[in-house]
Amino acid sequence: MNKKVKIGLLCVTLVLSLTAGTLALMYYVLQAPVFDRSGWEQTENGIQYWDYYGRPLTGWQQLDGETYFFHPSGKLATGFAEIEEERYLLSREGTLQRGWVKEDGKSYYLNTDGSLYTGWLEQGQKRWYLDSDGTVHTGWLEWEGKRYYLSENGTIQTGWMDTDDGRYYLESDGSALTGWLQTDLARYYMDAAGKMQTGFAEVAGSRRYFLPTGEYIPLVNPWNPVPEDFTPRLTELESYQVDTACRDALEKMLAECREAGYECHINSAYRDVSKQQELWDQQYESYIEEGKSPEEAKKLTNQRVAVPGTSEHHLGFAVDLGGSNGCTAGWRPIVGSTVLSAGIPTIKRM
Repeated sequence: MNKKVKIGLLCVTLVLSLTAGTLALMYYVLQAPVFDRSGWEQTENGIQYWDYYGRPLTGWQQLDGETYFFHPSGKLATGFAEIEEERYLLSREGTLQRGWVKEDGKSYYLNTDGSLYTGWLEQGQKRWYLDSDGTVHTGWLEWEGKRYYLSENGTIQTGWMDTDDGRYYLESDGSALTGWLQTDLARYYMDAAGKMQTGFAEVAGSRRYFLPTGEYIPLVNPWNPVPEDFTPRLTELESYQVDTACRDALEKMLAECREAGYECHINSAYRDVSKQQELWDQQYESYIEEGKSPEEAKKLTNQRVAVPGTSEHHLGFAVDLGGSNGCTAGWRPIVGSTVLSAGIPTIKRM
């Protein structure tokens, strides 16, 4: 090889070596971390996190086992944040919250992905309702045509509940019962809002009376016939039928009378309208046989026998008593706060 060719090859080799070295050096410089800028930093834009190459992180990030969110500007998100049409809660340090969290005195529940939970939430035997902003609802809640009451800690209530504006009965699903409530001992009526009625109230177009404690007491007399929707709950006592609610009180009274030396027994108790009509007709016929005019016989009969449909015997609460030592009287219960607990003898019509 001549001298000129050798010199040319040497020059090319040197140039290539210098070029490769320059590129390698440039690559190393570009890839080298900016150590004085990586990690957490408080900036004018807020708290940011700079990566290995000195760039601010954005979006969802996992750092040291915690989840953070950085805005497009690189600023760390804290508090409530709207992200991709979902609402999240991040701590003051920026960590994503999950499960039950209390913020500014209000309780929230966050899903496993950190998004706010809304609607009904059930855990074990407890239920809560979380409003559209994620807060736990307390007090009355109107939902799908029903009313619910949630306590101060947000749990749903069931059973009897007293509030400043009245008493309510909440069913097993927490909704306020409306209409009639039948318990073992008494009947109650709840209005359209679920409030227990006391005193006089209009029910199904008729006037009803409820004790201050809510128990329904049918007013049955010549001006107030037995309500059409009334159904006695009958049980047997000494071969007679009486209402379940007053049976124990009546049995106790009879026992105490007998202990006191009175041989009391039941002559008549519950009877339906047809039986009452039979008694009324018998009394009417007896007056006719005595020579009374139909008008006079009717008047006298109404004074002695209740007009069918207006007798307390239709309720199962009235009892006629008989026996020795002057034990001849009628009986009806006195209603206590929640039970029919005592009875008094009173003279009354059949």
